Amino acid sequence: MISVQGVTREYGAGAARHVALGDVSLQINRGEFVSIMGSSGSGKTTLLNVMGGLDTEWKGTVEIAGQSIRTLADPALSRLRNRSIGFIFQHFHLLEHMTCLENVTLPSYFGGAAGVDVVARATGVLERVGLGGKLQASPSALSGGQKQRVAIARALFNQPEIMLCDEPTGSLDRATGLTILELFRELNEAEELTVVVVTHEEYVSRMARRIIRIEDGQIVSDEPNIPTPAEAT
Repeated sequence: MISVQGVTREYGAGAARHVALGDVSLQINRGEFVSIMGSSGSGKTTLLNVMGGLDTEWKGTVEIAGQSIRTLADPALSRLRNRSIGFIFQHFHLLEHMTCLENVTLPSYFGGAAGVDVVARATGVLERVGLGGKLQASPSALSGGQKQRVAIARALFNQPEIMLCDEPTGSLDRATGLTILELFRELNEAEELTVVVVTHEEYVSRMARRIIRIEDGQIVSDEPNIPTPAEAT
């Protein structure tokens, strides 16, 4: 599903040169729930951005579903991101002047929804994340956890195969964060959605079934994990 081979990402030059990723390789299979764990500045977000095609200034090889993203022109890469990958960030990036329903339909404006009843699909994914009663609500009327659920529904709108999450619980309290992580687990198990969560929080990483640890731009461990509710609390 996701193959990263020999990826190096550098910033600056000369004395200011910084190696954010150094010859990193990993494989994530379809239907996995993976956590990429590391401290601030470890390279975890850079790695996620490379895998999602948000950062293109790297050396090495990255493949999504057997397709090298290096070979894709900008329009094709944008289509891949819009149709195959859902992105979740620490900050929700909702448009406050739009309703929850309208926020979720935004991906339809960028393609991938031809012939689709946009309102019906958006309603369906909001119901899927437990917000069927908030279709016409403004984001300003929602709690942090509800806002993140709207962001998840938006990411699910185009029925992606992969969900890439960058510190998705970073703006939430622990209890609310755990409900979001349980939703990721449910989506992963019920729909075989490939989920990759970047975090610096141990309790977040323990919800995944595989934990990749990265420090100073290098993978230092890659181990299976069997999450339990007791571990997460």
